[in-house]
Amino acid sequence: FGYEAIKTIPLAEYRPKLDAALANLIQNGTPYDLEFKIRTPDTGQVKDIHSFATYDPETRVVFGIIQDISDRKAVERELERLVQVDTLTGVFTRHHFMALAERELARAIRYAGKMSVMMIDIDRFKSVNDTYGHQVGDRVLKELGLVFWAVLREADIVGRMGGEEFAVILPETELTQTVEVAERLRKAVERTAVPLEHGLPLSVTVSIGIAPFAGAKTNVDTLLAHADKALYEAKREGRNRACIFEN
Repeated sequence: FGYEAIKTIPLAEYRPKLDAALANLIQNGTPYDLEFKIRTPDTGQVKDIHSFATYDPETRVVFGIIQDISDRKAVERELERLVQVDTLTGVFTRHHFMALAERELARAIRYAGKMSVMMIDIDRFKSVNDTYGHQVGDRVLKELGLVFWAVLREADIVGRMGGEEFAVILPETELTQTVEVAERLRKAVERTAVPLEHGLPLSVTVSIGIAPFAGAKTNVDTLLAHADKALYEAKREGRNRACIFEN
């Protein structure tokens, strides 16, 4: 490849990085080792590329290797997805949820924004597993994941905290709006029927605890603890309801 031809290889958003690396290579003799994406001219397919290059100032020749690493990158992306997303329900894992929650809380504190948290627990889920088996229990969890995506906004953050317990961050959401969302979610779950091999479809309910963002001194653990306390109040009051945390 000629110098100008090399510069046209990557997708547009990667060209500044390659331009800078090539300039440093030619001017200072510094080898580069880069990864970027290209679009193949024959099929238009986007590929992940690894490129390594050195420069011989005497012959004024660039020596480089270009390697297709698309398969390796696909495996890496899948592994990253498995770390971030709960494979059964399609919501975020606890670890990734906590990282996103910290980000949203920092934003709310910085810009004096609004934010609310919900803790959600499937009522009598142990009884579902004991009566119908864990396969049906898993189906219930999967259906709940679908309800989350149907009811909540794209900006809302949902995480599976463990077992049948979930948490939701609602950015830029006041308490009154959060209560409305909780009710929509509760009713949507109540209307959901999980088909069984024998007998009538299975219906479940959820209890929900709500905690609003309470100022700059709040942290994620405290918010979740407040929402969890409200959740158990909802359980004590008879389940299938939403309660708000009160000091």
